[in-house]
Amino acid sequence: MTACTGGFVSNALALAVVPEETTFSIRIDLKVKDMIALWMEALHVGLGHDAMKMSDVTRVIDVIGPQTQPSIPDCVAMLLDPSRFPGCRVTHVDMLGSGLPALA
Repeated sequence: MTACTGGFVSNALALAVVPEETTFSIRIDLKVKDMIALWMEALHVGLGHDAMKMSDVTRVIDVIGPQTQPSIPDCVAMLLDPSRFPGCRVTHVDMLGSGLPALA
């Protein structure tokens, strides 16, 4: 049994219980209420802290789409950047959504 404190597993216990190569699946259901806010945050994350060149902005917009037509799956993927999970790597991603255009 795993003890939780405030919703987080204690680090010492997690190290003792979780083998080095364990796979976890996480399902998150999102209802997008403000596409512009989502796009702005994806742009901010995509640029990081030290990107100041116009080419950096263009590179990120090429991924997440323009503000007028954001690519919702790419914006969400940008916010779920695997580098935010130190010591982990993403092995599979599925993105399903109502109202999304079919992928060619």
